[in-house]
Amino acid sequence: MRSRRVIEAEVLPHLALNEDQKGRPLKAIESHDYRDPRPTVSNEALLLRKADMLGVIRMIGMAREFARGPKNVAACSRRILARRNGIQGRFTLPRAQTALTQCRV
Repeated sequence: MRSRRVIEAEVLPHLALNEDQKGRPLKAIESHDYRDPRPTVSNEALLLRKADMLGVIRMIGMAREFARGPKNVAACSRRILARRNGIQGRFTLPRAQTALTQCRV
């Protein structure tokens, strides 16, 4: 996983952290995928997963979808809505729930 390698090689060596502290962000990165139905094992992982979910429905996620299939706007819109509908009910933070309801495609 590229994100883990970058953090491991370029960020953690410059921080004064013990091995347990260095392991937490790495474990969070491994389990942050918004599609993963398993419960997170730490607050760090939960925060990263929620941020990932928000990214899917916000501008970055939409731009990513349109970059993949700009020749078929209707198909891109359907994929964005399917992702949004797939994560509905999984947000536990009130502001994240509000953001989800404001998502328009």
